[in-house]
Amino acid sequence: MSSRLPPRYLPTLTEVVDPQVWSALTGAALPPVHAAPVHLDSDPVEAKVIDRDLLIQQVIALVKPQLEAELRTVAQELFEAQYSAMLPSLHLQIEEAVREAVELARPESTDREN
Repeated sequence: MSSRLPPRYLPTLTEVVDPQVWSALTGAALPPVHAAPVHLDSDPVEAKVIDRDLLIQQVIALVKPQLEAELRTVAQELFEAQYSAMLPSLHLQIEEAVREAVELARPESTDREN
């Protein structure tokens, strides 16, 4: 394991986030935390697993909208890049198809002029 210290302002999973600070930073309130009931006679390992699962679900609920928005943005940028790259070729194909259609529709006009 590395003996390096983490960056100075890197939050850790043990850091407690003040709900007022969170809402001031994000403009949104933290979702309510529903702690799983822990019974004294229950296995402490099992209780930790339940709490971890709850934490995982809450973190996913918090980051999912942002990740989906970022994915949508990246997908849109990729689509626009591909579309821009294909556009000149599409224009040429459209122009060729229109010329061919016009030539097929009016073969008599070229015969009459000659």
